[in-house]
Amino acid sequence: MILLDTGYLIALFDANDALHDRAMAWSERIDEPLLVTEHVLWETVNYFSSPADRSKAHALIEHIRSEPACEIVWQTPDYSRQDWRCIGRGRTNSGP
Repeated sequence: MILLDTGYLIALFDANDALHDRAMAWSERIDEPLLVTEHVLWETVNYFSSPADRSKAHALIEHIRSEPACEIVWQTPDYSRQDWRCIGRGRTNSGP
């Protein structure tokens, strides 16, 4: 099992990141189960929180959710998982 960290996820979803090509190449070769913590997801989503980058945050969440080899370790109660469902559905702001 491989524990994913924020730096890798940022590099994977940000084409301008210096390590983007390495992250992409590595992601194509992994064949082990993946583990990511809720804290890493929050950190990565916060990194992509500017309006110009929000689509990357949505893509990240959808990728994690749809990847059968990836398990999320939740640190908070069940109600916070509902927040994650909203993030991945393409909502671009938190206003009314």
